[in-house]
Amino acid sequence: MIKRITFSYFILLRPLPTTRNAAIFNAILALPAIFFAIIFNFGIERREVLDALLSQHVPQYNLTNKALSGISSPLCSPVLPSIVWIVLSCAPCIFLNISVGVSIK
Repeated sequence: MIKRITFSYFILLRPLPTTRNAAIFNAILALPAIFFAIIFNFGIERREVLDALLSQHVPQYNLTNKALSGISSPLCSPVLPSIVWIVLSCAPCIFLNISVGVSIK
């Protein structure tokens, strides 16, 4: 019952956000994501490094005329903060969806 009252309060009784408030919220949420997307691109390895790794582990693949991009070591590159940001920014939404789904019968 408490979950339904809380859900009703936040959804039905609070006023709708203004366009300015929605824009500020989206900017606060988007700026770190854009920053980490740029950092993520610095972690992408050159084609020569990836070819060497692939020929070492899977020599049967022929990727001569194929587009190839990847990250050789995600835990030791600038990619790690991006991965952490994605996980931490998605986790509250996932938990909120689960809790709302459980409270609605």
